[in-house]
Amino acid sequence: MIRQSDFGCLTLVLGTVILYLAGSVTQLVEYRPFKPRVAGSSPARPTILTVSPSSSQVQDTGLSRRQQGFKSPRGRHFFTAVMQIEFLASESLGVRSMATLVRTKDLTLFIDPGAALGPKRYGLPPDKVEWQRLHALKGKIKALLKEADIIVLSHYHYDHYDPEWAPFFKGKKVFLKDPEGNINRNQAQRAKELLKRLAAAGVTWCAAEGQKLVFGNTQLHFSPPLQHGPEKRFGYVVAVAVREDGFCFIHSSDISGPVEEAPLIFFRDQDPQVLFVDGPGTYLGPRFGLEALTEASRLLVQYLTESGLSTLVLDHHLLRDLEWHRWARPIFDIAAKRGVLVTTAAGFMGQKDLVLEAERAKRYKMHFRNLTR
Repeated sequence: MIRQSDFGCLTLVLGTVILYLAGSVTQLVEYRPFKPRVAGSSPARPTILTVSPSSSQVQDTGLSRRQQGFKSPRGRHFFTAVMQIEFLASESLGVRSMATLVRTKDLTLFIDPGAALGPKRYGLPPDKVEWQRLHALKGKIKALLKEADIIVLSHYHYDHYDPEWAPFFKGKKVFLKDPEGNINRNQAQRAKELLKRLAAAGVTWCAAEGQKLVFGNTQLHFSPPLQHGPEKRFGYVVAVAVREDGFCFIHSSDISGPVEEAPLIFFRDQDPQVLFVDGPGTYLGPRFGLEALTEASRLLVQYLTESGLSTLVLDHHLLRDLEWHRWARPIFDIAAKRGVLVTTAAGFMGQKDLVLEAERAKRYKMHFRNLTR
């Protein structure tokens, strides 16, 4: 039940609007997996970018092309690797997620096949627009799980996996964040639940940390445990580097910045052309830690200064903030000098940013205005 006091002096009319838009306020959004229905027919094979995004594929941040990291046409980066990278879901695509499908000549790898919604933003639950988007993207993720040879779960937050999909992991190589070592209580409980489901489905798995694997011309290298955010109490994650014929892509998982040196050591060792980073939770402000926000910016700038990176994809936590590009301005500046493209997951995929969570309050306000006209 939504109380009027939760929304100050708003009337019962606004309460009615909120109930209508939310669909079900009482559902625990991030902590209860959503069950999408998938159409019976197989979806068409997705179009996947194999070159760096063009200027039309990048978020309109109000910055110049140079500030966004673009080179002149003569200096533009085009990937010659066979590797194909598809970002299936993320905050710039409308949900909480870092779901990524990577195809090489040797295998199809699915990293973090899951998505969720923020249970509360601006004191408001998700509206129907967000639920519909989650339904669509989780349906797509679930359908593409069938194509995966290898599945990686970087940690145990429900925007990165769905425990009810454990049966779909059968017959695949499964690599999990170590469910016992370097893990906090909350994630340990979720890991225990998932392992029971995997065992019931006859799925075998391996702890991912530190693993180095070769499949034909494709190499997978998993990081040691990396801190999830500025404090150890948030737990740990595992990043993965995928390399094929000299081309490397890194999925950082939830390093929240990074906010410590350990991820940079892994990045330097792997020397990727494309780096997918979640960025810090700037939308949390002081709750995230102002020093941590400054450190995350400093470390990314440092890495861009010294690396041979071609494309930096910033998304996830960072895109929950409508003003994220203000924090990222030093990164855009150094990227422009270094000829590095900075974009979002949506931009990389040739789509406009769809930051539904960050714009939740705007939609509620608009619907209320329309109702009272």
